[in-house]
Amino acid sequence: MSRFIIAAALMAFFAGPASAGLFRVADLGEMPSRQACMTVAKNVLESYLDEYGGESIFGDTENPESWEVYGWRLRPGDNDIVITCPVVNSQVNAFFTLYTSSDDGSADADIVIERVRELWSRHE
Repeated sequence: MSRFIIAAALMAFFAGPASAGLFRVADLGEMPSRQACMTVAKNVLESYLDEYGGESIFGDTENPESWEVYGWRLRPGDNDIVITCPVVNSQVNAFFTLYTSSDDGSADADIVIERVRELWSRHE
């Protein structure tokens, strides 16, 4: 059931006009708690905006029922990301899904992913 909810949330997150977009999904690793994961996710995306640019972030890290933080229009290009903190087999794991609609989508996505991973290791 939770996989269905995750899939539905991601589909709603990325719904919009048809385009030649690109998705990337990756595991950021285990976290000691959902709250710790959400805090790191927010800090990573805030740092990304400060260092590299983007439009905004959204996520209620204070709500114990929340488990996702969104980043909008990360640079280079136009990349949207959601970092999720679900419980998998009684362990909190951090994952991200990135969507890009940039002209250089694959190259831009690779840059954003590398930066997010580096920031994650810095804030963990």
